[in-house]
Amino acid sequence: MIADNFIPSKISGRNDVFPPSLLIDQQKRHFAVKGKEAWERKLARIEALKVRRKGVDRYEKKRAFRAWHEAQCKQMNILDRRARQANMPFMIRVFAVVERLPIIFPDEEDWEKDFVELKAYLECFGAVYPEDAPFMPKESENPGDDYMTDEQLYAQLPEGFVLMPRVTEEDKSGNVRSTNRKLAERIYLTIKENENAVLEERIKDRWTYPSATVQETETMLDAVQRAIRNSAGTNMDVWCPSNAPMGVQMRGYNTSQRESSGFFGEKLFFYKVQYDAGEVATNLPSNQAPKDFAWLSRDEIVSRFEHDWGHQASKFQYYFL
Repeated sequence: MIADNFIPSKISGRNDVFPPSLLIDQQKRHFAVKGKEAWERKLARIEALKVRRKGVDRYEKKRAFRAWHEAQCKQMNILDRRARQANMPFMIRVFAVVERLPIIFPDEEDWEKDFVELKAYLECFGAVYPEDAPFMPKESENPGDDYMTDEQLYAQLPEGFVLMPRVTEEDKSGNVRSTNRKLAERIYLTIKENENAVLEERIKDRWTYPSATVQETETMLDAVQRAIRNSAGTNMDVWCPSNAPMGVQMRGYNTSQRESSGFFGEKLFFYKVQYDAGEVATNLPSNQAPKDFAWLSRDEIVSRFEHDWGHQASKFQYYFL
């Protein structure tokens, strides 16, 4: 019960009580102190959450991508504005990013295996019903005996049945020219262009994707398919899921290149193409066959692009793939 000489305060809708002799400015200072204490408790809670998450910033990767993407957009806007000021067009080049999807599921973490085994073991016991329920199923004396581990299941396979290895001979030997490698990952066709390719000399000995410049009589997707035929032959079945590119970059020419080509630079469009079957042809004409080719994973591509093209190009591949 509140004493008679106390009255409830109406400031800011608070339920605090003050003696009538307490001035209004003193009450305001009181609430300012309480507000500061509440703010300090909030900050302490946020710090405690960081410790609970082992200091990991949940938005770190999002902010890193946003910073990179904004810088890329700014650079492309600058190139586009300078091209319009010079009244020069861009050459359109398309890249065919041929992707072989994973063949097997990736290896499970130890905690995933433990969870799946525990869940399968508990499911052997089924639901629990009252003993007098008419639909009560007949239970075995030891329900957990129905559970079998992966090793026990493998032991019941017919004699002579052999499981396919998860690590292939190509993985062991380091053969990057075969699609029968890294079965649990996505791998992509990368090439080194032919010496006779119409490209700058400085980029001919670098790893890239099959590419082609778009001609006036064809669509961009037609140019992608032509790039695959020129670099990999016709023995490989592929599927183009969309007419739209998955990524775009812009590259400006220097003064001599602009004068000789009549273009301000290149717009590079990247198309993802799904690999279905077949192999890269090795009997292409010498003036057409790529200098080298490899089926590489995302990490391998990022590493090679870092060495050949620099950090910005490798960062684009990291986010694109």
